Amino acid sequence: MQKKTYYVADGVGTINGARVPSSRTVKLTDAEARYDLALERISPKKPKTGAKHSEGGEGDGAGD
Repeated sequence: MQKKTYYVADGVGTINGARVPSSRTVKLTDAEARYDLALERISPKKPKTGAKHSEGGEGDGAGD
């Protein structure tokens, strides 16, 4: 089976019984990845970093 690269979510220390490397990526087969994918502990796509979350914002009526 061919292995694919997966990106590990923040706060996850082990994947498939092994420690997560500092690169935060692991290579797993589809079968190996199935469990952690279901729990959203890994992702086949690189997570977006530096995303700004809107807290309040225009037109929400807060403070009016």
